[in-house]
Amino acid sequence: MAGEGTRTHEDEVKGYYEDQVERFGLSPESTLADQVIRAKEIEALLATVAAIAAALGRQPRILEVGCGNGTLLERLRDAGYTDVVGTDYLEEFIALASSRKLPFEIRQADVRKLPFGAGEFDVVLSERVVINLKDPAHQREALREIRRVLRPGGHAVLIEAFEDGWQNLNEARGELGLAPIPIPRQNRWFKQGELDAFAKGAFVVVAEIAGRPLPARNFLSTHYFVARVVHALLLELREALPDGFKGPVRNTHFVRMLGSTLPVTGNYAPLQYVCLRAL
Repeated sequence: MAGEGTRTHEDEVKGYYEDQVERFGLSPESTLADQVIRAKEIEALLATVAAIAAALGRQPRILEVGCGNGTLLERLRDAGYTDVVGTDYLEEFIALASSRKLPFEIRQADVRKLPFGAGEFDVVLSERVVINLKDPAHQREALREIRRVLRPGGHAVLIEAFEDGWQNLNEARGELGLAPIPIPRQNRWFKQGELDAFAKGAFVVVAEIAGRPLPARNFLSTHYFVARVVHALLLELREALPDGFKGPVRNTHFVRMLGSTLPVTGNYAPLQYVCLRAL
């Protein structure tokens, strides 16, 4: 047990997200400042759920772990899904999500110990949840628990952070004299191949469902390169001018237009998409 005055990793994660709740409330920014990424995440998840629903020929039973303030839950409601459950570890997020008055069950739960029976769900969705567990053993435990609540043939759809894309991104920044972007203190990002190794024997990675292609694993790569390399360099050059720089640094027209026009390429995104089919 931690001694008096010792701040545990759990305290650090809770403190970070409690601050997000206080600052952003029901805004999508409550879990991610970059709203281009947030929109692309939601688009990728909704496309995957649509593919699963089409393959099943019925409404899928969906669980979102780490539902935050309910932003994705609301989009699932708007898309016509009716059999949805949301969980989050933070009670403050549960209160916010519940305030949306969605027709879904929303409850407090730890992803490592979900309060559901085996095989209850067709789909489990996770956005940047497993990376909040600092111990690799706890990350494996979370994946095992996700598998437990999925029916055989069900799908876990994850958007999590990986070191390989982050390393490539920082190498590109370094070539232009930009400082490296650190991994957030409250996170443990997956090493290359680690998630696949954790999932081995319980899941298989899939790139399509019933012949319908899924989002690419590197679906955010071009956006990261535009926003964190090209745009970041332009900002530094602009700041060097005598009158300085007073404009926005995120979610700009430049980043939105260029990032949406160029094709997805490379491996420059820490955040990556993975769809796992339960064995």
